[in-house]
Amino acid sequence: MVECTGKSTIPPALIATVTVIIVLCITLLVVVCKKGWLHYELVTPDMMQTSHKVSTAALGTYRILVALYSLGIIVWNVLTAEEEHKRVKWDMRFYTAWGYTTFCALFFLLSIQHIFTYTPHWISNFTWSMFHVALSTALFLDLVFWSILWAQVGGNEEMPGFFSVLNVHAINSVLLLGEVFLGKLQMVPAQIAWVLMYTVAYILMTWIDISVTDDCVPYSFLEVGPDIAPAWYVGMVAFLSTVYFLTYKCVQLKERLFMSASSQSGYESIA
Repeated sequence: MVECTGKSTIPPALIATVTVIIVLCITLLVVVCKKGWLHYELVTPDMMQTSHKVSTAALGTYRILVALYSLGIIVWNVLTAEEEHKRVKWDMRFYTAWGYTTFCALFFLLSIQHIFTYTPHWISNFTWSMFHVALSTALFLDLVFWSILWAQVGGNEEMPGFFSVLNVHAINSVLLLGEVFLGKLQMVPAQIAWVLMYTVAYILMTWIDISVTDDCVPYSFLEVGPDIAPAWYVGMVAFLSTVYFLTYKCVQLKERLFMSASSQSGYESIA
């Protein structure tokens, strides 16, 4: 996504900025865990397996089909890697690859809820947290891609790999929103701690990569050289947080609307 001009050196100001972000994220995670604000008590078979709108079998079929389709997209990307590329196209240096792999794994874990009669509670908890990560990062990535990166790479519908771009930067969000509409998975504010830790892990992986190789950072907004780099990093974290809370509000509104039209009982939404 950016031109490599040589081995990147991470300036002290950026190291200090990201260190503060990491400390704040870890502190947030510790606090919400101790306070019980992650609300894992909400994770029940009803929330994980049933729907307001369709049968359990239909919801399970949707999840299995999405899981298989997304896995197919990943395999297709790997198998169609161009010979001149030193790496396969499914390059885990890219946040897109992280996000889409998480998206694929989420739907396989959701499918497990339907395939097996008993699922350990920790798997359901992990799946629910992954839902928060996959949904918010997919929407965040797609917004950043189409608003910033698409023009930078000179993208057009005739470019090689456009089918892949469409899947990992548009169809993924549509399929996740389909899950939101069909399923009963809620969001809670404190789960943003996992989303931020996930993103911090990606940033650290990127820094390790550019420190031990001759690669540049994969995205212009992660470039470590410019003086404005700390502001970019803070801005991206702030934008991701904004996307998360807007998504949370939309999911909350959906639940309230569906609950008001439903005769089901015993399912409480977190305000």
